[in-house]
Amino acid sequence: PVEVQIHFVACESSGWRFTIYSRILGSDRKQDWTCHVSGEIHALLSTNTLSPVSLADVQASCPYLRDGKDVYSERLSQGNEWGSTFQGIQQVWRGEGEVLAEIVTPEGILSELKNYQAHPAVLDACGQLLAAGLSDPPFGAFVGQSVQSFRLHTPLRGGRFWSHAVLDRDAARSRSVRGDVTIRDIDGG
Repeated sequence: PVEVQIHFVACESSGWRFTIYSRILGSDRKQDWTCHVSGEIHALLSTNTLSPVSLADVQASCPYLRDGKDVYSERLSQGNEWGSTFQGIQQVWRGEGEVLAEIVTPEGILSELKNYQAHPAVLDACGQLLAAGLSDPPFGAFVGQSVQSFRLHTPLRGGRFWSHAVLDRDAARSRSVRGDVTIRDIDGG
């Protein structure tokens, strides 16, 4: 069993800074706490919305089509053992420095979507797109290390989404991958 602490501190910029810690239950030493994540939460202004895009235009700039099963098979050979709940990528279109994927919510979690603004397995599948976008993936497992910024404009409650990633060109040449990932509803909004 583990003990969890979540710290919230008000920020000067009208938001909240949070940190999540854990330690083995019953431990009395302060140094036993492990920090797992920290970040800031801010409310979006209602005028800060995404403009719709033409998914056909994005697909046209990403001519290399792959089946999601092929992506997961390749990543399994590199060390990623994503279970069926975390395998939401159906199809991937890869272009030069960008990638588009159709994300289908795994059947096993459809009934849970109402309990989340964004289900962790759906977000994970959208982030996996960064690994799928590499034309020459490095050997080894793909492990998400950090999220610099996250904006949720509307709850992700549907069964299908589009996830579009634009890779950071400098990072794409190194062993790490960085990019901007945008999740849209099935109509591109």
